[in-house]
Amino acid sequence: DQNITLNKRFRLHNRTIVRRVQLDTVEDYVFERFGEMSYRIFRMLMDKGHLDQKSISEEALVPLRTVRICLAKMTKDGLVHVQEVAKRSDRTPQNTWFFWGVRLEKTYTTIIEFIYRSIYNLVLRRARGVDENEDMVRRYETSGGVNFLPPVSYTRY
Repeated sequence: DQNITLNKRFRLHNRTIVRRVQLDTVEDYVFERFGEMSYRIFRMLMDKGHLDQKSISEEALVPLRTVRICLAKMTKDGLVHVQEVAKRSDRTPQNTWFFWGVRLEKTYTTIIEFIYRSIYNLVLRRARGVDENEDMVRRYETSGGVNFLPPVSYTRY
């Protein structure tokens, strides 16, 4: 049983808690990375499912130009996707409807990949910093971290 019962009055549903934390993390990521307008659009797509640009613009109260820019940025990062529905068999853009939506599992994967890239870049930056300041690192290691910096002279301006 995945649930925890406390005093036979309360029951914690672990899966529900994990899903809520995942959704909160995704929402925070979208807000921090893309801003408030993209966050509003993303939330609406999660709540309502697939919508076209005009519907998104009208319901989110965001100008159509801004909707296009936000959707393009989020599509580039893999947070939203486009579903094309052809009106005719020729599939030209004029005869196709474009519906935007969110696939949460793909979004989770995208965010995890972003985190891994960030960690990798931090490791590279740290290694470069250690290489550039090798003498300082050596002094720190030999002194045990105490008074390893050269004395600083303070001058008044």
